[in-house]
Amino acid sequence: MPQGGTSVRSRGRRKRRRAAASGRHVRARLRTTIRPPRPLSCGDRHGLRLPLRGIRPAPDRSHGLRRCSDRQRRRCAPRRRVRRGRARRRTRPRRLGRHAPHDRPRLGTARRTRRRRNAGGRCAHLDTHRRAHRRGLSPHRSEPVRTRIVPRTEAHVVARDGAAAARAGAASVLSRLVVAVLGWIGTVVVVRALSPAEWGQFSFVFGLLGLLVVFTDLGVGRVVLHRLIDDDPHTVRATATSFVMLRALLGVVGYLLALGYVIALDSQREVVLATATAGLVVVFATPSHALSVLYQSRHRMGYVAAVDVAGQIVQVASIVAAALFAPILLVLVLPAVLKEIVVLAAKYRGATSDNGLGLRFPRTVDLALWLTFLREALPMSIGYGLIFAMVKSDLLVVEACGTFEDVGEYSVAYKFADVLDLVTVAAMTPLTTLLVAAWPAAPREFAARSRQGVVALSTICACAAAAFVPVADSVLSLLYGSEYRVAADAARLLVLASTGTALVLVGIAVLAAAGRHRDYPWIAAVGLTLNIGADIVVVPSWGYDGAALVSVGSSALTAALVWAVVAGSSGVRSSFPLRAVATLAGITVAVVGLGTVLVRYVWWPAVPVISVALLVAAAVLTGVLRELTTLVREARS
Repeated sequence: MPQGGTSVRSRGRRKRRRAAASGRHVRARLRTTIRPPRPLSCGDRHGLRLPLRGIRPAPDRSHGLRRCSDRQRRRCAPRRRVRRGRARRRTRPRRLGRHAPHDRPRLGTARRTRRRRNAGGRCAHLDTHRRAHRRGLSPHRSEPVRTRIVPRTEAHVVARDGAAAARAGAASVLSRLVVAVLGWIGTVVVVRALSPAEWGQFSFVFGLLGLLVVFTDLGVGRVVLHRLIDDDPHTVRATATSFVMLRALLGVVGYLLALGYVIALDSQREVVLATATAGLVVVFATPSHALSVLYQSRHRMGYVAAVDVAGQIVQVASIVAAALFAPILLVLVLPAVLKEIVVLAAKYRGATSDNGLGLRFPRTVDLALWLTFLREALPMSIGYGLIFAMVKSDLLVVEACGTFEDVGEYSVAYKFADVLDLVTVAAMTPLTTLLVAAWPAAPREFAARSRQGVVALSTICACAAAAFVPVADSVLSLLYGSEYRVAADAARLLVLASTGTALVLVGIAVLAAAGRHRDYPWIAAVGLTLNIGADIVVVPSWGYDGAALVSVGSSALTAALVWAVVAGSSGVRSSFPLRAVATLAGITVAVVGLGTVLVRYVWWPAVPVISVALLVAAAVLTGVLRELTTLVREARS
């Protein structure tokens, strides 16, 4: 308005005052007013930029919010109101741009200025909707927004959230323990339902399928995880689809390799049929593990933990039913296949539902991403596969140099180390996400996360060794029968070997997150070569006890080599708490010795409790667990 002038509104007010003073009735000029916009409206989500009813623009899903019902749209849309007189003919406004002002043609200056002031030059409800969406609330009710993709600024923040990672790790570890207990129950039922020779065949088949991780596990590659926490939703969807489909294809390849291996060895007919049936586990489990990576990128491992427990319950119930009605080898391998089908279906449902991850998988697969995954993540996959082969290759050497009875006894000894490996992998899942999110923006946080992971896994392995080593004989006799008591020494050694394997996995995760994933496949190859060569020399003379001893040496050597590479890598120095690990090792040796003496005078189930309590108390007093205080504080907050 020019300096010294009067507005249309003030002139109209003076005109009405003069008319009232003179006693004449002057019909006021017809005015159409617009109510101030409500604080919450559905205009932003539906592309509605004009404050008029009856307009149905094209939907706008840019913010990932849910649609409004017609009732909510009528309630939230701004309305026209006529004060007096007859409403003028309503003209259809022109459609404006996305963030254009809410003005119409042929409007007065004052009215257009007033409308701009109310709308702020764009949709007045845009900022309100975005603030509500950022808080995780629906604009129409106090309920969580069903988002399809985590917004741009939140994906990386969620990946670096230490409290969310701690909760996800706790849920994963707890579920792995429950799954391990249920798996033990199923194993005991299978062992007692089959003869020693059939149990050896059962163990050989699933041991062979476990070795296929070299071909089927692409690993949580740095490039895959970085793209899954990317800011662009289209990149996330394309990466998820290509990654899952590639893993599914690798599962089919692994199944064919396992079947070809047993046929080439001219194995027994029962072994070939069991491999053909149980090999379907690889076909379903491989894409299922790929879906777990999607949950890992959002620290949503609680749902995965619940699904794993439910699948294991289904497997145990099926094993019990098979042992009661058809206790034969070909029937007892079917529950494992049924479990993987249930888990895969549940994970896919959770990944695509609005209450879960809310992902929408495109129907097309970008083959160029396959080449990117294979080029960037193939060294990591080879490294993980060689490490796993180093751990499990002694089972094949024992089968080649001994009998199926020896394989069965050695498999029983491996059950306790497998439980510890499951806990290690569960704890590594959120740790990997934290490391990838912290590099290279926060090198100090990266080193702190590495030290926390080493101390946490070392403490878990030390507690397992202190609890199991003194009472291994009694535990094997209780769970599997006195005939498997001879495998107690091998079980003790394999639990100790799992400690070295845990340190190897942490070192590999550190190298992969720092972009040094090409450095450790040769280390794994060296460890695998030494392990197989030593097994060929030792197993014919010492049996599977010698294979367990070789596993301890090879895992310790591989851990030393991996962390030597980490220490020599730029940007990842001071990532290994050597003093804390050495102190914890000394405490573990002392507690194990004390427990071995106590088991002669104390009821043996009380010895593991006493040993773990002493170890934790000594670790706290010596300051070994100081690195974990920050992580615990974040989890509590």
